[in-house]
Amino acid sequence: MRTSPSNNDDAKTSTAPALLHTIQSVSVFRNLRSAWILLVIGLMITVAATQYMQSTVQMIAEHEFTYRCNTIQDKIRGRLDDYARILRSGVALFNASEVVTREEWRIFTQTRSIEKELPGIQGIGFSLLIPREELTRHILEIRSEGFPEYNLKPDGDREIYSSIIYLEPLSYRNLRAIGYDMLSEPVRRTAMEKARDTDVVTLSGKVVLVQETSTDVQAGALMYAPVYRNGMPVETVEQRCAAIQGWVYSPYRMNDLIRGILGDRNLEKQQSLHLQVFDGVQLSPQNMLFECHPAGNEKRWFEETFTRLVPVDFNDQRWTLSVTQTNVKFFTVTYMSVWLTLSTGILISLLLFAQIRTLLTTRAKAQQIAENMTEVLRESESQFRSIFELSAVGIAQGDPNTGKVLRCNEAFCQITGYPLSELLDVSFPELTHPEDRRLDWKIFSRAARGETPVYHNEKRYIQKDGSIIWVRMNAVFVRDSYGKPIRTVAICEDITDSKHAYEDLKKTEERNKTILLTAMDGFWLSDMQGRLHEINEAYCRMSGYNAQELLTMRISDLEFNENDGETADRIQKIVVHGSDRFKSIHRRKDGTVFDVEVSVQYQPIEGGLLIAFMRDITDRKRAEEEMIEMNRKLETSMKHANLMAGQAQAANNAKSAFLANMSHEIRSPMSGMLG
Repeated sequence: MRTSPSNNDDAKTSTAPALLHTIQSVSVFRNLRSAWILLVIGLMITVAATQYMQSTVQMIAEHEFTYRCNTIQDKIRGRLDDYARILRSGVALFNASEVVTREEWRIFTQTRSIEKELPGIQGIGFSLLIPREELTRHILEIRSEGFPEYNLKPDGDREIYSSIIYLEPLSYRNLRAIGYDMLSEPVRRTAMEKARDTDVVTLSGKVVLVQETSTDVQAGALMYAPVYRNGMPVETVEQRCAAIQGWVYSPYRMNDLIRGILGDRNLEKQQSLHLQVFDGVQLSPQNMLFECHPAGNEKRWFEETFTRLVPVDFNDQRWTLSVTQTNVKFFTVTYMSVWLTLSTGILISLLLFAQIRTLLTTRAKAQQIAENMTEVLRESESQFRSIFELSAVGIAQGDPNTGKVLRCNEAFCQITGYPLSELLDVSFPELTHPEDRRLDWKIFSRAARGETPVYHNEKRYIQKDGSIIWVRMNAVFVRDSYGKPIRTVAICEDITDSKHAYEDLKKTEERNKTILLTAMDGFWLSDMQGRLHEINEAYCRMSGYNAQELLTMRISDLEFNENDGETADRIQKIVVHGSDRFKSIHRRKDGTVFDVEVSVQYQPIEGGLLIAFMRDITDRKRAEEEMIEMNRKLETSMKHANLMAGQAQAANNAKSAFLANMSHEIRSPMSGMLG
């Protein structure tokens, strides 16, 4: 008998296509998820490579900036030494002659060709020392030499005078300086006396030259070399003061001087270089000698800025150069490699994503979109082939069964050290370091079986010459319609330098973190505006704030007795001296205060950082106060005890006197009675 199918069988038959459709949808979803994961990994690799290239470019730019600073420093220091030698040659002229005439001085300066060989100098002159009693004779003598209106300036009665009598070239500006008494001005006098007492060429502080007119006024400086009378001893300071005859000197207009040293063309080429020269170490407008290419507004997000303070010392006189490099834009030829890496990586990731996504979805829709997909695949493969050959990262295709390299680009050949002809006979396991092969095969097998969406591993490769490098390998599998791997597509990146740098950095960070976390003293890191950037747990316990709250605060928010201005003054003091140690009072979150002992050190990095350690000395201070109070009470008790002892002694003396009197009074009648 033939039986008809049951209702359950009919139901199963009708739900089979729906179940198959659901399975196919889940498979497509999983395939798409794998493609997205691959895209994310590709973009992450691209970002990492771009950051590495950016850091390299920035490091090169900073090295170039440092080289520029050192070059400027060497040029200025060398030019000052050249000027000093010129002044010494002028001193030698006076030492070789009894009298140096005005004409001889003019010939001497002309033969030096100073303006041509060492541009920037205002002139070379001689200032004569004149005692008060010889002033009138001196004025008449100079007037007789062709200067009928000659007189000393400024007016006034002084014990001793000096006068500029020679200054070549005798231009309009330099003519204004003839007859000027430089000893009458404190800054010049200090430099002249120092040159006289030490017999060295000295450099003055910032002055305004008498050569300046009402237009184009510049800051000035002067250099002095002492001239002593021939035949007089100059072994001691007293002997030099007695033997001084005058000074060979040079005045400098600072704009002309610096531009003469560095060259106008060089300064114009380096528009992004902001140079300031200060007299001394204080970077204040009052001490500024020279400035070119003002920095202007704050930098934009696509610019980098480097700043460095460069000292120039000349015989105990220091100039401080503040050099700032701006306009290091990201959109320049310098950053071309960074943008090329970023764009290439993104393009490769997108192409691989599109390729893998297309291959994965083709299996489910092959019959429906075969005609349309053929052209798309052909274009994608053509684009992929172009990017494959020109990519800056290593790309290789392999046989997942044998591990042989089937195809690779030039970048992969450079990573392995093998030429393409030899690399096609090498397998991926043979390239892998023997110690890494077991773990690498385990990861590869899991990815091949589909347990993980992609193959990812960092391992060691052995290059052809035997060198060992670290590589980061990411790979996906091209599968047939049954899910069996038929092709491996791998992206390989040499991470040897970053690996070593990361390991060193990790060790340093772990060591520093352990020190800070286990420290009993509080710690913070702040910038030059007093903003807190790092806090350890010890200070959180002291103050009652958590780390997130403290990182939104300034130093003045925690200082009980200081405002923003006082805190800024203290920071400036720390910058000048390099460190400081002091006691202070901090405010807790609940409003109470506690005493701390603070040790601060200044680090001139990243615009300046302050590293501070705080020790809670509340208990120690309370113990000191209790000790003082205990000593006071002890002194009071001792005084009271001494008073009681005195009173006891007085009572004892009174008792003795009373007993003596009573004994006498009793003894007298008893003697009578006994008699």
